[in-house]
Amino acid sequence: MYTFTKHAPELAEQINAIDLEHLLENASNSAKSFEPRIIFISEHDWFSVMSDLSEYSCFSCSSVHEFLRIGLHHYPCVIITIQGRAECSSSALRQILSTRIKKPCEVLTFQNTTENQVIETIKAAYQRVQNLMSVEHSISQEAEKFITGRSLSPMEIGQNSEPPIMHKIKISEKLIRSRVADLIQTKPEEFLREAIDQIRKPSSNF
Repeated sequence: MYTFTKHAPELAEQINAIDLEHLLENASNSAKSFEPRIIFISEHDWFSVMSDLSEYSCFSCSSVHEFLRIGLHHYPCVIITIQGRAECSSSALRQILSTRIKKPCEVLTFQNTTENQVIETIKAAYQRVQNLMSVEHSISQEAEKFITGRSLSPMEIGQNSEPPIMHKIKISEKLIRSRVADLIQTKPEEFLREAIDQIRKPSSNF
């Protein structure tokens, strides 16, 4: 049990009863309703690739600064750039974005790759981000429904130290996300098998 459950051990016990397979099934069925952004960060000419992705929401930025300035980091996205950027290395780019982007995201870097390979790789990453968006949304909905849909006992109401509702929802999200991560690890055939590492485990210092 994670240390943040010490604030509400009964909450952790009740969340253990949630049907996670049903949650993932709902997420899988609704994934197509989510639309991540596809963002090209480079002065490199990606016009022909973008033309073949006309059914997606595509954006082009000349630099990481422009990407952040216009606020695209607030959206789930697939980011495409080239290796050996003069602005910063691929690893540095990922580090910068990891501190700014709180939504599901993938960063793809290409060098001497055919256009068809680029397009197929982007489409596969898009689907992974789309699936992850759906799972995150389902987790948030389940946590909110779980907390706001249950009655508080007189003892809970009378305790001044009781965390506020939003705090409880955040705890519930962490607990559910942890269980989802464990389930996907043991059932890699699930629709998120390629995005296991992106299911964020909760920190232990909540």
